[in-house]
Amino acid sequence: MMTSEGPKNPCTCGHGRRSHEVDYSNYPQRVEHGKCRVKGCPCTKYERRGE
Repeated sequence: MMTSEGPKNPCTCGHGRRSHEVDYSNYPQRVEHGKCRVKGCPCTKYERRGE
């Protein structure tokens, strides 16, 4: 079963996908989400939290 990654899906750091930088260098094939923009968060790459 495939699940969608909505903008509010939390990362392993606890912040949503919208809180992470976006890299469009490989657009339209793939959009990468980078480090978290929340001040003080050590997250370096968006990784969807397992449910």
